[in-house]
Amino acid sequence: MSARLLPVLPGVMQIRGGIVNCYLIADADGLVLIDAGMRADMRRILQAIDASGRALRDLRLILITHADGDHVGCAAQLLAAARAVGGAARLCVPAGEAASLAAGKSSRELRAHGLLKVALQ
Repeated sequence: MSARLLPVLPGVMQIRGGIVNCYLIADADGLVLIDAGMRADMRRILQAIDASGRALRDLRLILITHADGDHVGCAAQLLAAARAVGGAARLCVPAGEAASLAAGKSSRELRAHGLLKVALQ
């Protein structure tokens, strides 16, 4: 899916086009990405950075709100890609989520309810 940017506030944009909410914050120091979507969202996030008028090397921080796969999916790839083009991107996760992220696990148990419950039947 291609990325669409929805302005939320001056300098804050929601990255549209996927099932996960990701946000870009742009200021004079560069870009901050809030949540990195799923692994399949790499292209969409790169398109969003381009659509913002900035470059991947401007990505300074990837802020992860929690260690679920739909929020950290392409964080490592984005971090590596930004650094490969001369950026100084860093990854920031809440202390309570760091152990889950390091272990490659979700910080929350997936429970069957709602639509998921129907899908598992």
